[in-house]
Amino acid sequence: MESTLDVTARPLCVLYSALDADIRHYDVVVAVDAVVRIVADLAGAALRMTRTNMSASISRSDEVAFGG
Repeated sequence: MESTLDVTARPLCVLYSALDADIRHYDVVVAVDAVVRIVADLAGAALRMTRTNMSASISRSDEVAFGG
């Protein structure tokens, strides 16, 4: 099953949305330039955790290919 996840929210929203997609066996893609960074170090940690723990792809939004 393939999908993309474009999240524009706070760090925990990114992390939990990615986790939710991952446990449902979706491929997780986070568009880094579409994520609001309210607290920079927490946002960075959330992105690192999605990449490390969920094998998420971290890309710019113009590099994300949405399937149809």
